[in-house]
Amino acid sequence: MKQNIIFGIDVSSKSSTVCVVIDRIKQGETFKITNDSFGYQDLLDRLNQYLITPLVVFEATGVYSLSLQAFFRRLSYQVFKA
Repeated sequence: MKQNIIFGIDVSSKSSTVCVVIDRIKQGETFKITNDSFGYQDLLDRLNQYLITPLVVFEATGVYSLSLQAFFRRLSYQVFKA
């Protein structure tokens, strides 16, 4: 059975809050990352824990979300901005 894995991201100016949902069920607690290369590497490490590529959804918050969008574009992730 194929799983649907979604990483939902609430982007702020200095950090972002991430929620993982698998088949409509929230997985554990949300976690925060910094909006820099260290935080993005932490996020990538968590994304890579899954056998399939998760869908990434985040809010378009103008300049705050641009670096996150560029990060995912370089990695060819499927990203949806809400």
